[in-house]
Amino acid sequence: MREIGVGMAAALVLAVPKSEPNELKSETGRSRKMLKKISGVMVGLGLLGSQACAVDNMDEVDNVDGVSQELACFTNNGVNPMLATLAVAMAKGIGEINAVRDLRVEYGRVVLSSTGRNKCNANGGCGNIDAILDMQNSAVNNIIPPSEFNATNYRSTLVASYDRQRNWEQNLAQNNPGALPDPHQLVFSHQVDNGGCAPHFVFDALKAGCTPPSGTTGSCGLPVWQGGNWQFTVQQGQEIEHLGRKYRANQYIGYPNAECAPNAPASWCANWFTDLGTCGGGSSSGGSCTMDDPNDIVNRLAFFENGSNDFLAFYATDSEVAIDPMLEMLEGADSSSGSCSQGSSAVDSTGAINGTCCQLNDGRYGTFVRSPFRPNLYLCKAN
Repeated sequence: MREIGVGMAAALVLAVPKSEPNELKSETGRSRKMLKKISGVMVGLGLLGSQACAVDNMDEVDNVDGVSQELACFTNNGVNPMLATLAVAMAKGIGEINAVRDLRVEYGRVVLSSTGRNKCNANGGCGNIDAILDMQNSAVNNIIPPSEFNATNYRSTLVASYDRQRNWEQNLAQNNPGALPDPHQLVFSHQVDNGGCAPHFVFDALKAGCTPPSGTTGSCGLPVWQGGNWQFTVQQGQEIEHLGRKYRANQYIGYPNAECAPNAPASWCANWFTDLGTCGGGSSSGGSCTMDDPNDIVNRLAFFENGSNDFLAFYATDSEVAIDPMLEMLEGADSSSGSCSQGSSAVDSTGAINGTCCQLNDGRYGTFVRSPFRPNLYLCKAN
């Protein structure tokens, strides 16, 4: 498994499988699509790790809410996990997933629109999104074999998907406008390791213009609820914050189940917290930052092949969304698990990954080399 090192300094939330390359089966035939439970408190997307595992048999994986389910991870020559990674990169870099507004088709390929570029430039830069989109460049397959990742297939899929998303939204605007998501912002919350095909990247789904809490301490100086994070525990009587409101724990909570978010808990954990009211700058004019219906975001996912892409393990609750991307293509994602990076491509703005060990899905070892067309994009060249 790959070691990120200092080249990956930011943070994201996605799902990365733990299988070694020689344990993966060939990508022949299509298994049933991944079955994801949609719970009632969060929104999430799921995606396989950079090794783009293709699984012909059905494995069992625990969902974020602990429900065991079957899944199949069909990579389509690396295109499906790359699409899911793009969704996460847009959520993190732009604060929203809106392909029609933030992308455009230019000279037979999909690129950032001027609106999208302005938004990600105002939010730390567009380098990660640009690198993922640059995998459309046919020169990718001068270094990476098409069986590992097919740049032509990826490019044609993105162009067709843009038209599909545009037509879908035009149809909704005419026939069911309430199904389109209200103005909102997605704020990265945390990573959950037990995703579908990979770890989940979980985002708070907030109303546009609402001031969200930052880091692990909210606007009232209290710990922020981290559903699904096994390292987050709450003592009886301790006060925490979630989406602009304060809560007091009525008991010790050793594991913060994702479906037990204080603002909309499942029935079996409904008594975990007492609501203490709004919390300073973390609230909107309505007293809560939470987006009215995060489930509506699903109608922005046709572009990412939602419904046929096993890696786009989207789920939504009353306050959050989640996705599983390829960790290596998300700068700063925590995917270190060995001395050699596993996967055919990686994003690193520092250059520290250049010349380091990598391993392709077919088991061959190589080294990461800087792509000739994007300085922060690295491709695994087999030895």
